[in-house]
Amino acid sequence: MKYILIMSCLFIFFSAPAHAMWANTVDNSVACFSKEDLNDMIQFAASKDQQSFTAYIETGRCIIIRGGLKVTVVDSPGMFGNETRFVFNGVKMWTTRRGLRNYRVE
Repeated sequence: MKYILIMSCLFIFFSAPAHAMWANTVDNSVACFSKEDLNDMIQFAASKDQQSFTAYIETGRCIIIRGGLKVTVVDSPGMFGNETRFVFNGVKMWTTRRGLRNYRVE
């Protein structure tokens, strides 16, 4: 009996509707296909290593995104984080906190 009660509570808890978080991209922000590549890009920008920064763009590891695209936020940066993961047209990408704006739940 106790097992059924616990399982029922877990079922109710995990079957609650999830609300998607949306945001808009910021023009000329960097987005990368892996978190490690995004961190590399942040280091390249901080050290003013334009050659490495450009190489990541040219090889397709990262892209410059245009602003105003509505994306689904998968991993939010939280209170102190910097990286956030989003999905656009089925593609998951990473960007910085400043790469997205107008966070909202719909």
